[in-house]
Amino acid sequence: MQPDGLADYLKSKVAEYTKGMSWLPKVNWLKKEIVTIDDRNWADLRYVAPRALPKNLRDGLLHTQIPATSNESQLLEILFTSNTDDNPVLKDKIDKVMESARLETK
Repeated sequence: MQPDGLADYLKSKVAEYTKGMSWLPKVNWLKKEIVTIDDRNWADLRYVAPRALPKNLRDGLLHTQIPATSNESQLLEILFTSNTDDNPVLKDKIDKVMESARLETK
């Protein structure tokens, strides 16, 4: 994938997950945008698979973050998935662990 294909990738991925799948019938989007990190554009996708009666947007069975970029004309897609937790402090710590990942190229 070329860097200019990132916006199309984002639209396609959002459409795919929004329509639902047998194992993931509904998602609540926390973030779905192009961001720039260290002069590199990334698709930043974050969603929660909600519980039957969620208390808020972050109350779900599963929290997923998908950072994706173009690296040497190839799609680089990283998938972080964790169970959600009732403790908001722990949820924030999980988010920080996910955000700490860095891409280093030689």
